[in-house]
Amino acid sequence: MRTTPKYYKFSAYVDEKFDYNYHYTGCEFATWASATQTHNKRTGTSVTNEETLMCVGLVNAPNITQVAANELCHEMDGKLMTERHAGFIDDGNNCGGSFSRIILNTLMYPDYGTKFLSGYKNPEGYKIWFGLEKSKYSQSFKWQAPEWSIVNRQTYKMCSSGMPWNTYVNETLKKPQFTWGPGQPKMASGLDCGYMHYKYQSPYPGYSLKTARCDDVADIFACGHETQAKKGVPPFQQIADEYGYGGRNFTYVATERGYWQYRYYNDTATS
Repeated sequence: MRTTPKYYKFSAYVDEKFDYNYHYTGCEFATWASATQTHNKRTGTSVTNEETLMCVGLVNAPNITQVAANELCHEMDGKLMTERHAGFIDDGNNCGGSFSRIILNTLMYPDYGTKFLSGYKNPEGYKIWFGLEKSKYSQSFKWQAPEWSIVNRQTYKMCSSGMPWNTYVNETLKKPQFTWGPGQPKMASGLDCGYMHYKYQSPYPGYSLKTARCDDVADIFACGHETQAKKGVPPFQQIADEYGYGGRNFTYVATERGYWQYRYYNDTATS
């Protein structure tokens, strides 16, 4: 826990020691991991490329400005998100794609009214603030966190809900990605921020970037975070050892698949 000028910040992490199936470890509560993987065709196994691993939180905040979203994300120890690569949105179509994509048909926290789990098919679509800002010097747009762009020259299968079932687009990640919509970016005075507009079953990739005033409002903001290890937060077992629980075996029980709600118990303790 720590204090900020406006908030109390409570942090809880999925411990990096364990593997929670399709979730990655080391991410803060209410975020999902984003990372590329390398697939071994001979063994049929995939290995996470740890250098690309980070965590993304989609925060429900109807009618929030970019200024407020940016401030709140920073107070949460994050940065407004980068479009890490082409085809970054995963809205549930049947393709292998990449674990680096943001999953939209998932539970989000906190629940302020916007729902992707059942409502992401809203025909109006959604505005999601990303870390897209106009440079004061070059007047071109840049990412607030360019270090999160994935530029590894590898090719991945991508898809979206607007494509036929089990079909793909091969995307080679060669340069920082900006998936601008038609006629974008608009460079008029005052349009200094940008958001992602997502609409279910629209043509691949299912979203586009648009410029906006920073005091315009959106439904959601995407806040990126570094992992527990990169933030210097020790693994759970190390903390347990410091408090005299060394040598005991800590395990977990998953209580709800969609949330980071895991209950630790010490199976060697005696009452």
